[in-house]
Amino acid sequence: MVMKVSEHSDSRVWRIIGRVNDEIIVKQSKRKSRAIKSIRNAICQRLCNSANIEYKLGWWKGLAAKPKVMFVDSFIGDVLQVDENEEIDIEIHNVPNQFYLISMVRVLFLDKIEMVPSNFDSWGYYHYGEGDDEKFYLLGKDISIPKEVSSTRTDEAEEVLAIFDAQDYFYSCPECKSDIPFGTIIVVTENYRLVPTSCCDKMFWSKADESISHYWA
Repeated sequence: MVMKVSEHSDSRVWRIIGRVNDEIIVKQSKRKSRAIKSIRNAICQRLCNSANIEYKLGWWKGLAAKPKVMFVDSFIGDVLQVDENEEIDIEIHNVPNQFYLISMVRVLFLDKIEMVPSNFDSWGYYHYGEGDDEKFYLLGKDISIPKEVSSTRTDEAEEVLAIFDAQDYFYSCPECKSDIPFGTIIVVTENYRLVPTSCCDKMFWSKADESISHYWA
């Protein structure tokens, strides 16, 4: 969002406009921060309704929520200071007409999808439902890092940078030591590695600076 400042006046307000599914949403306030917060919440509510998931208060809090805020902001135009009775003009606010997928909304706003190994497929998709369209491609998406794995012991999220075939790196499962099943993948982020081990139904996490050579059998 681009924020433009004008001279202050008692009759002037900060106005910001968003659009979801061709619905125009307008919020304005004497305080710029309040206008931005209002439009973000309104956009988030529309997106959650579209995806048939629960809207949760405080969705924007914390470092792990940054991907959600960035996604919501892609539906919002410039915030401008205008006269409170001035006619609404979406053109001057550069309101985008953002395309999105329901699966994108679900993965971002379903508060920590309970990922299980059996839902990872060998092509790098995660299936959150039984339908053919109830899946999302992991590459480029942010995934939650468990607190017990995180170096900071706080909620973290990192982008999936690469997906590899686990059989190219492991002879045996790092958890149960049995043969790695065909189609098992390694999910790679900047600082972490994940092997969803379907043979023993475990989510095996490790840090990027840890050698994986000792898992070879």
